[in-house]
Amino acid sequence: MQRAAEEEPMTIDMQDITDGYNQRLDTRLSIKQFLKLAYDTKGSLEKTAVFIGLSEKTLAKYMRINGVKIRTVRGGHPGKYHKYLAAKLADIPDDRLLEMTPHHVMAEIDCNSRCHIYNLLNQQGRAYKRQTGWRRNGGET
Repeated sequence: MQRAAEEEPMTIDMQDITDGYNQRLDTRLSIKQFLKLAYDTKGSLEKTAVFIGLSEKTLAKYMRINGVKIRTVRGGHPGKYHKYLAAKLADIPDDRLLEMTPHHVMAEIDCNSRCHIYNLLNQQGRAYKRQTGWRRNGGET
């Protein structure tokens, strides 16, 4: 019974988040603390988004606005892109994808597809560097 309740997406009224009131602990949490706590507990952006009942894009926006760091893998590429690109090539269904890490997904893909994914990620990285004016030796400009 406990497990079913845990997996069910929990909807939270935005007013509750704004007030930052956590009834269980009977303490007041700021939005930043609430988002950080949820993110650290769930361990990934996808699971946190399902838990709170927001889309990943909206959650990521709130996290950036409130200064909660989103953990990334492989030179600044968010893990979710890595994972979804990989899953698209491996035809992994969404319900399985939620429980898998990017590394699990990569393990299911043959060598050619894997090269293709890394090429896509590198292109994405180069585009990011161009847009932001990032330089290898000088850091941020």
